[in-house]
Amino acid sequence: MILRKRLVFALVAVCSVLSLAAEPPVGRDLLRVFKNAHDGHPLRAVAIGGSITQGGKGWIGPWLRDVFPKSNTFMRNAGMSATGSMLGMFRVGRD
Repeated sequence: MILRKRLVFALVAVCSVLSLAAEPPVGRDLLRVFKNAHDGHPLRAVAIGGSITQGGKGWIGPWLRDVFPKSNTFMRNAGMSATGSMLGMFRVGRD
């Protein structure tokens, strides 16, 4: 019984380490996007949110244009009044 518990514990520990190793660090996926924008490739960004996003002028578009002047930057404000964050995740594929 003790051996079985140790084996289960070891298996869970190994699986946990492997799953953590498989995930890239937060933000690593943006490095390629930012490098491409720096090199002058087009950059598209979308802000998905609720009424605050919809009504805001936004700072991300101007910031991206300042940081990546060689890139043709397109910023879309896809804010939709009376929606929350939970609905936003379903809009990602559609919008």
